[in-house]
This record gives sequence, structure tokens and C-alpha cells, in this order.
Amino acid sequence: MNSKFVLIVVFLAVVSICFANEVWDPEKCGCPPFDKVENAVCTKDRATYDNRCQFDCHAKFLSKSGKTLEESPCIESADPK
Repeated sequence: MNSKFVLIVVFLAVVSICFANEVWDPEKCGCPPFDKVENAVCTKDRATYDNRCQFDCHAKFLSKSGKTLEESPCIESADPK
């Protein structure tokens, strides 16, 4: 029972770090590395999170700047699921 509580606290801490660092803001997302990660992982520098979310965030960032995914300088490294 204690371990479940600890896991919940850790999960909430990770989520709050993500949102505190505006991980989902396409304006600040830019061209993050596209890692083949099975589960969503957020870091303080927004470098690593779920591959699908990275791809979506990058697509939103590009559409806001009037570009397509094909015009992206980092699309070659993308491997969306």
C-alpha cells in the first residue's frame, strides 16, 4: 500500500514538472529529439517525452510557422507510432 502511494506521488511530481516547464507548448517545443520511448517520460529540459507526443507537438509547431512536416529539418529523425 505504501509503494502505491509513493508511485502516485512520483507520477504527480513528473506531471507537474512537465506542465511547469510547458512541455506541451508547441511554441517552446521546437525540434525535440525523437526517441523511441514506449511510455511518456518528461524531463526538466523538455528533451524526452513520448514519441507520439513529440511528433504531434512538432507538427503543431510547424503548422503555426506555416510549414509542413516534409519541410521540417528534423523530420528524418521522426519515427511516429
